[in-house]
Amino acid sequence: MKKLSLAIATCMLAGCGSDKESISEVPTLQSCEIAAQNQYVYDVMKDSYLWADQVPRLNPKNYDSPQALLNDITENIPLDIWSTIFDSEAVFDGRSYYGYGFNWYYADETQETMVLHFVYENSPADEAGLSRSQLIYQINGQPVSQFESIEDISNELDSAEQATFTFADANGEFYDVTLDKDTVTTPPVLASKVINVEGIKYGYLAYNLRNEIQRSELSNIFESFESESVDEIILDLRYSWGGYVDYAIYPASLIGGENVDGEVFAMYRHSDKYADRDWGMGFEGTSTIGYDKLTVITSSDTCGAGEVLINALSPFIDVQTVGDTSCGDPYGSYGYSLCEGLTFIPIEFRFANANDFSDFTEGFSPQCDAQDDTSKALGDETEDMLNAAITYTRTGQCPEAPSGSPKRSSINKKPKQI
Repeated sequence: MKKLSLAIATCMLAGCGSDKESISEVPTLQSCEIAAQNQYVYDVMKDSYLWADQVPRLNPKNYDSPQALLNDITENIPLDIWSTIFDSEAVFDGRSYYGYGFNWYYADETQETMVLHFVYENSPADEAGLSRSQLIYQINGQPVSQFESIEDISNELDSAEQATFTFADANGEFYDVTLDKDTVTTPPVLASKVINVEGIKYGYLAYNLRNEIQRSELSNIFESFESESVDEIILDLRYSWGGYVDYAIYPASLIGGENVDGEVFAMYRHSDKYADRDWGMGFEGTSTIGYDKLTVITSSDTCGAGEVLINALSPFIDVQTVGDTSCGDPYGSYGYSLCEGLTFIPIEFRFANANDFSDFTEGFSPQCDAQDDTSKALGDETEDMLNAAITYTRTGQCPEAPSGSPKRSSINKKPKQI
């Protein structure tokens, strides 16, 4: 099964963030007829696709859509769970969306409640006083347990401009919150602080590489880390599902500092046919001294640009990960326009680091396993993932797994943006 949702947020955004033009020699699409679009997709797959030599001989006219053709081509190419076709407008604007302003998922395996993973500042949910860790029991008067799936819940919410959510207060009394949809801005920085543990200072940064940040904002954060004599960085990428690789270069450069000055950040590696188009992106020069050690908090949703950042820094500083295994996406695409606002994303290259390593299709396995404890705020040092990061980097040992009842993180899935 293809990771369509992640492909939208990762592999295509990884490559399309580049200012490099397409390498394909296939002529631009001239007609919006299905037959013409099918032929175009097939020709690109036979040309610049990373596994072009594995594309079977097919008749594009036999398919009723470009997506059906693409599915048939990639079905027997195990490494390609990413190539896809999607609505361009729905994906490329990662900075804002129209909705209520929170991420959520089932609180546990009973699927009787939803838990808020994150509430965006100044969103309808934020203005109503909602926050991470709150549980939702009903949606528009219907118990969560009566919905067959989270997709059904999404369909319920997509169909209207307003929704009512039922919560419970500290005394167990239920109350309703009615929200109206509005434009929600999703910030790249989710949290940042300095944590002092027995004299060792950690600069903690929860970051989403899907969104571009003003450089001054990121520079100010690292300047504050330096002014407070931070010893190590803990970079929290648990919610960084995708992003432009271009957006990863500057934070990686600030972290690496003098250790990466003048070095290669990532190299584009194409198929043998286009090997002469391989090129490398360098780290950027910064005024920071940098850090020799980085601990990254990852989840199964840490994808694309976040993984490229981990891989890029690994040859130059000590990089370790805690949390869950990342998704495993070293690939990118230049992207091709089809008709009716659709974009065709064939995998055309892989991102390699300065040591030419790009074999992380199985994801980066953590040194310590930990789950997202949504009962605690991001940046709370007792939260399971952050506690694991601090404990491991301090002692080289993983913290003992908490005993007792399962935490709300027992379902380790990507939270849905609503």
